[in-house]
Formats: sequence, structure tokens, C-alpha cells
Amino acid sequence: MTIFNQDVIIVGSGHSGVSAAFPLIEAGLKVVMIDFGNEQKNSLKKGSTYFDLRTKSESNPIFDNLDDWEKISSSSPKLRAVTNKYIFADYHEKYQPETNNFILSGSLAAGGLSNAWGAGVGCFDEVDLEKFPITKSDLEKSYQDVAKRIGVSGVKNDDVSEFHGNGIELQSATEINCNAKKILNRYQKNPQFANSNDIKIGRNRIAVLSEKKKKEKLVAILAYVFGVVPTNQFIRQDLI
Repeated sequence: MTIFNQDVIIVGSGHSGVSAAFPLIEAGLKVVMIDFGNEQKNSLKKGSTYFDLRTKSESNPIFDNLDDWEKISSSSPKLRAVTNKYIFADYHEKYQPETNNFILSGSLAAGGLSNAWGAGVGCFDEVDLEKFPITKSDLEKSYQDVAKRIGVSGVKNDDVSEFHGNGIELQSATEINCNAKKILNRYQKNPQFANSNDIKIGRNRIAVLSEKKKKEKLVAILAYVFGVVPTNQFIRQDLI
């Protein structure tokens, strides 16, 4: 059996490719996913932390020369991490995109930008889709299916829930550190002051399991995305 004997060939193994593959497979179609690209050459040693490497390593393998920080200060730190170089390498050189008032990130790595995904998720609203030939309601069923499949943790009824999008299944929110908790508690005691300055604070929506999912479903998810989309980083072993 060759690759061309499949019902569907999906090119690309990032978020979009995986999301496209699942309903097709569940519908009984034969699907093959192909991808090729830059590979990771730098990795952290097991048990090491970024803090240890920043403070104990003379060569500082995680970040490039910090003297250049100001030159790229509008970029996310993940774009400057040496271990992520392969994800963003060559994209701008090959495509030479021109942008106005925003920073464009692209990837030529297998798995694409999913390799640098921080697990944040959200739904487009009518403003986001204003100039597109689809509406928010067109996407709602897909959002619900994907959220149920991958598991999304968050809070349904806080001050930013409308921004993230309502109507999807949520697991309980994950724990936050003490500093974030203090800021959130202080905000919740007097939200009117922040709101009067157009500031709203709430919990993020993240594709992290905080509750048990059916093991057979979880194994199926890992089978399709392990080694391509870094989902395994976000699954607590005690929840499997």
C-alpha cells in the first residue's frame, strides 16, 4: 500500500493538520499525514531547568546574546530561545514577507509553530472574522468538538471569559503561582477601578488536562500527536 492509496493526504502535522485528521479518521476514512522540515539540534538535559542553565552555564545555551535584546524587544522570548531556533529558522529568508504594524512568525519545521505552542487556546469572535466569509456560529461546533477532544482548562464566568469564547467544555482551572493569585485576588476585590481604565483580568484558557479523561481516548490523542505536537508536555501523568 502506497501513500496514494489513502482517501485523504494531509500535508503538515501541526495544529491544523491534527485537527483535520481526527474527524476524517472518525468518519472511517483512510488518512495519511506527511511532513518534513527543520529538526531540533539543541535540547535540554533531562532534569535541568532554564534557571540552572541561565545561572550556572558559562555558555548560556538558552538565549542568544542579551546585548541584542533591545533590537527584538517586541518579540516573544520563545522566539529568542536557542532551543527553538530550528522552528523559526529560514522562514523569513525564504519567503521574505512584508508586514505593517505586526510581527509575522512562520515555521519550516516538521510540526510547524506547534513546536513552540504554549498551550493557549481561544475562539475567534465576530470582530476577528469581520472580513472573512465565515461567521462565529460556523465555527462553534468545531470549537466544541476540539475542546472536548483535547481537554481545555479554564474558568467559565470570569471577566475575560467572553474574550476567550463561551460555549465550550472546560475542565477546572489549573493552579497558578502565588504572585498571580495575589494580583487576581486584588483585582476581584475591586474590579471597577481596573475596568474604568479598560483593564480586565481573569484566567487564561489552556489545553492542559486538569482532570482525568478516558484513557482510551487519551491514548488515541497521544498516538496521533506524540513527537509532532508537544501535547505530551502538558499532560500530567497522574491524570492518565
